[in-house]
Amino acid sequence: MHRSNCWAICGLLVLVLPAVGQERKPEPVVQGHSKEVTSVALSGDGSLALTGSYDDTAILWDAKTGEKLRTFSGHKSGVTSVALSGDGSLVLTGSSDNTAILWDAKSGEELGTFSGHKDDVTSVALSGDGSLVLTGSADTTAILWDAKSGEQLRTFAGHKKRVASVALSGDGSLVLTGSWDNTATLWDAKSGEKLRTFVESRGSFKSVVLSGNGSRVLMANDETAILWDAKSGEKLRTFKGGGITSAALSGDGSKILTGHAHRNLAILWDVKSGVRLRTFAGHMRKVNCVALSANGSRVVTGSDDRTAILWDSTIGADPRTNKHQYMNSAALSSDGSRVLTGGNEMAILWDAKSWEKLRTFDSRNVSYLALSSDGSRVLTGDDFDKATLWDAKTGKKLRDFKHKEDDYVRSVGSVAMSGDGSKILFMSDRRAILWDTKSGEKLRAFKVIAERCAAMSGDGSRILTGSEDGTATLWDAKSGEKLHIFSEHPAKLMVVALNDDGSRAFTSWHGHPPIVWDTKNGKSLRTFNTLGYSATSGAMNGDGSLVLMCDRLIPVSLWDVKSGEKLRTFAGHKDDDSGVALLSGDGSLALTWNRDDDGTAIAILWDAKRDILLTFGVQRE
Repeated sequence: MHRSNCWAICGLLVLVLPAVGQERKPEPVVQGHSKEVTSVALSGDGSLALTGSYDDTAILWDAKTGEKLRTFSGHKSGVTSVALSGDGSLVLTGSSDNTAILWDAKSGEELGTFSGHKDDVTSVALSGDGSLVLTGSADTTAILWDAKSGEQLRTFAGHKKRVASVALSGDGSLVLTGSWDNTATLWDAKSGEKLRTFVESRGSFKSVVLSGNGSRVLMANDETAILWDAKSGEKLRTFKGGGITSAALSGDGSKILTGHAHRNLAILWDVKSGVRLRTFAGHMRKVNCVALSANGSRVVTGSDDRTAILWDSTIGADPRTNKHQYMNSAALSSDGSRVLTGGNEMAILWDAKSWEKLRTFDSRNVSYLALSSDGSRVLTGDDFDKATLWDAKTGKKLRDFKHKEDDYVRSVGSVAMSGDGSKILFMSDRRAILWDTKSGEKLRAFKVIAERCAAMSGDGSRILTGSEDGTATLWDAKSGEKLHIFSEHPAKLMVVALNDDGSRAFTSWHGHPPIVWDTKNGKSLRTFNTLGYSATSGAMNGDGSLVLMCDRLIPVSLWDVKSGEKLRTFAGHKDDDSGVALLSGDGSLALTWNRDDDGTAIAILWDAKRDILLTFGVQRE
């Protein structure tokens, strides 16, 4: 573990990492849409992905390779909705130019244009065999069309406000319309008879879905997604989530997917239990639309950030979670075998694989923690003026590190330990102090201006201190020589970290993107494009090739230092309250902690299993 947690409470934590031992490369990225992605669809077997955008186009992609297969251009205004036939042979697009167009997916030939609405086409749907086209419009109506002849078969009128979403049963016998008038209506497609009206007083419907056999109706508004029995009108289950923008239902009806503006993510739910199965976080802006393959194994999300992401929903679903009331800090050993958590009454050492409680350390007001690389030594720092070293196996207190009474300090600000446990560092009252753990001798004090945070390289050769005046200083631990001063921005320094040999340093200033530095020459290696957000917690793996960072306003994300690409964004905690993100030495495991709804702190250890498969539609500036 190589990081510094400034004041121990640092930013938003949402985390899932790539697979153990697996090489981490940026996801495949291709040129695509130049404006927001408004709609997404998947073929029945999940082999094809379709995206629509306000740039007036739709794009068909190979979902396995990420290859762009075809661009559909013909609308005079933004594409608002897309649909794919079950076999992927037909593409349907709806637009704010008041029309819908049916295309041959393979050749790109325009097969027919459906003109009849007096306002934007907001939503489109296809029957399973592609013989029927359904369009919904801001003109408050929906129209059913014969796909081959273009004949208008039926108009469904009755809503008082725009029809925002439409759906067709697989056999085309049922039509579902959802409106901004807070109602959704189920219709007989052949006769036009109104079969049932679903009313929701808490908001207009953003998305409506029919199960393939027409037995289930799914509707989503801003606050909830509701599953109904189509025949009886019984409300079967409600799924709650902030800022819902869209919803999808798996072919067998066992899973529900919701897209969210809040925190830019999508959530997969189990219909039977109502339990949240997965959270998909990777977009930089709100998720506008979602799609789910028939068996629920593939997820597609589209966003205002102009990208669509294909995810594997079957892996990475079971992170190891542990609850510890009053948790203030957490630590992870470099080899990933031990997790340490600390709270008001004690610190607890856990087996990372089983979450078995191995040892309890009676230390009050634990705010800062560190572990040796092999987990054999535990370091705790309290809210006063003391750091304590413990034997992890026996639980024996080895030594207290405390200033003399005539050298009083207010509190310990942060702690760090060398990989072999021979040296410890803690920052307190404008000084970072290095100690020899065996003799208890104070080796050196490094003066700073108004302490903020500190870090030590794994080999104990380098010290990095951060100050309130916006400077980060690199020191030679043995001689005390000041090697470099990093002062990129005149702002508060939020976090510092070092890799194993001290050759790379990580810094982040308030309101500015984080930076990785080459400590030999003091030059910047990488400034990360975090849309102007700083990191309030950060960690590097042993060789400094990966950085894990988080902030209250953005999810935890893993970045490649060489390319500057964001490799992963992670989600799992329920709340946005603060916590810490930590990496194991090889970067294969991560530890996060945060507080649950009831105030109980939750630590999650994440295996680095991939769930993002491809990213579609990035338009480079």
